[in-house]
Amino acid sequence: MKAKTVEIGEEAHLDTETKKYLIHIRGAPALEALAIRDLIKKGWNQPTVAKAMKLSQSQISKRLSLFKLIPELFSRLQKGEIRSSTAFVLSKLPAERQKQYTSKKKITLKEVKEKRRNLTMSRDLISLLEAPINAPSENSGLP
Repeated sequence: MKAKTVEIGEEAHLDTETKKYLIHIRGAPALEALAIRDLIKKGWNQPTVAKAMKLSQSQISKRLSLFKLIPELFSRLQKGEIRSSTAFVLSKLPAERQKQYTSKKKITLKEVKEKRRNLTMSRDLISLLEAPINAPSENSGLP
């Protein structure tokens, strides 16, 4: 029996099985990210994927950011050991910082946000310290 094709927008065509799968994974960001990546590999662009999955463009980008997770953390997200909100913040940390969380049984959003905030403040401080200091010119009006 031939699978029915469901038209979505002008560009996207989904067979019934794909549509059922996309509905099934709704609300599971790791699975959504994998599906998005697969559709993009098949030649779909992000706006078409967004329309097919009934997600906004920013939600598509957010799901794709999960691929910045190290494999151990992505796997834990898939298993439901890490909440998606926590995973999104973890994905913004460098891999070496993410590795610090692989052995932790429980990873909280609060602690990951704090780690990211401290990392950002440290980078900002280093940038300030490394910035050249320009002496005021004679015409600046400063004594």
